[in-house]
Amino acid sequence: MFEYSARDTSEQNSSAEHSGGVLETKVYCIWIATNIPEEMWPEYILAATYLLNPTPMKQHDWKSPLERLSTELG
Repeated sequence: MFEYSARDTSEQNSSAEHSGGVLETKVYCIWIATNIPEEMWPEYILAATYLLNPTPMKQHDWKSPLERLSTELG
């Protein structure tokens, strides 16, 4: 079931905005650490997502999102 939020209200999208902020922070750190040209921005996002997926999270009882998904589906 989908839960829709009101337009232009960030308060209702806190978890989505937080995860976007985490990705943005990882992308920025990769950019600074590697000193690769800014035009590679899409590749930074792919790399940050690749690194985030196997990372355990407190909200998932210290399981990675992939572990949590396999537990829920399995």
